[in-house]
Amino acid sequence: MASGLAWVQWWRRLVEARQWLGPRVVEAVFPRTCLCCGRYLRAEDGGFTCGPCFCAYAFIGESFCSRCGSPHLTQLVPEALCARCREQPPVFDAARSLIKYSGTGARLIHALKYESGIWAELEVERIMRQSGYRWAYSGALLVPVPLHARKLRQRGYNQAMVVAMGLKRAWPNLRIWNGLKRTRNTPSQTALSRRQRQRNVDGAFQCGSGPVPVGHLVLVDDVLTTGATLNDAARALRAAGAGSISAFTLAHG
Repeated sequence: MASGLAWVQWWRRLVEARQWLGPRVVEAVFPRTCLCCGRYLRAEDGGFTCGPCFCAYAFIGESFCSRCGSPHLTQLVPEALCARCREQPPVFDAARSLIKYSGTGARLIHALKYESGIWAELEVERIMRQSGYRWAYSGALLVPVPLHARKLRQRGYNQAMVVAMGLKRAWPNLRIWNGLKRTRNTPSQTALSRRQRQRNVDGAFQCGSGPVPVGHLVLVDDVLTTGATLNDAARALRAAGAGSISAFTLAHG
């Protein structure tokens, strides 16, 4: 398997090849399979799930917390705050997640993080285009939550950047800013409790030496669980003088 940066560059060239060779030619040489059921996909399929598996995404509807985007367990008033946000409001102004971390969504997130998931950019674009979700921040500046340099070298790509690139493919007027840096190589959050997650990322981010751009900043990550990572990233942006800060994650779970 190609390593790190070489894999990313190879994938970018393959995406470009689809544009000038035509998808059917590329599909004949590099056929795609559904990331869930493994069946071969058609050339006209836009991403990496077949029709039935795509329909299995658990999209978050209208009943969610207006602050953190957490889906309500019952059909409450759309603007209701969840108990966690009433008890401890997040640092960011508002967050929105598109799908639940379950079923096809959980499979996509795992592939995105652990299976050389640079290709998931096309699946993110397809989800955004076909979900009916209306992007509320026209012209916003996307800020992918960064990896530490050591982890970035190991993985070869940043999964938050893959999500951001998928958003930009769906809405070309969006811009991406890479001024946020991760200063500590924190352990994985997967097995940690909410309090442990908060301590784990405390002070892990800071902005570069340049000024924070003026405008609406949208932190982008793959999944929101407790919000600890997004909170600490937003705290670093606030300390650097940022104004309006929202967050977007592909999944919530």
